[in-house]
Amino acid sequence: MHWLDPNVLPSVKERVAHCTLNARGDVDGVLLDDDRQIHVPPHMGAALEKLVTLYAPKGEVCGAMLESGELLRVDPKADVELAPRFAKGAEIDAWGEGLKRRDVTVMDIHEIAFSSDLG
Repeated sequence: MHWLDPNVLPSVKERVAHCTLNARGDVDGVLLDDDRQIHVPPHMGAALEKLVTLYAPKGEVCGAMLESGELLRVDPKADVELAPRFAKGAEIDAWGEGLKRRDVTVMDIHEIAFSSDLG
């Protein structure tokens, strides 16, 4: 058991800007809208990832994190059409402009398809 008493730790309520990743691409925390960062131990990363998904302020889908740790970003206005494509376990092909910074790759999606749609 950790020596910190959880009852004395501060409570934080703020919108999540995005997840942070460790060198292996695993979620290890979140960056909040107010620029504070919350770090979690390795055994909590997967649970945190399930709680924090990629949504815009009004709940629209605006992206997905792939099993590889890459982030896909889309315009939230495409929510109705794209939401099913970002379901957990869906196999997709995506095209767009990408950026790799440190060990994180982010792609701004211009086109997307289910892998099965491609033949």
